[in-house]
Amino acid sequence: MTRSNDACANGGKVIGEFMCYDISIYQTEFYPESKQPVLEAIWEYDNEEDVFTAVASNEDVQKSRFLRETCLELEDFRRYLGNGENLFYGWHISDPVIYDRPRELSEFYRRSGRDPVLKPLSRPPQSWCYVEDGESNG
Repeated sequence: MTRSNDACANGGKVIGEFMCYDISIYQTEFYPESKQPVLEAIWEYDNEEDVFTAVASNEDVQKSRFLRETCLELEDFRRYLGNGENLFYGWHISDPVIYDRPRELSEFYRRSGRDPVLKPLSRPPQSWCYVEDGESNG
């Protein structure tokens, strides 16, 4: 579900779904404008090796597979995350489905805590949640 401060064309309705099988950890290293050239980069955390490896930098913007796959520029990350060292998470999205028509949030159901009864969503989750489709719920 998405809704921006300006009048969203879909009025805050659900427009699709996807699966997320993996989440990567990244760190930025951006600095305020400087007269000296300085390395600015996005680093990806490798859990097995316990190290960060550069996946994008101002020295190899053209070669960065990371930037091509995200469809973003290094400057887009700076504008969103700001200067300094900032952690962020990258969701690896698979199996996206865009609905034929935007759907109401109440068309989706979830269990609350240990309650076995499915209840329609009445507000967007704060982060994400598993839901069941009302069409297959009966």
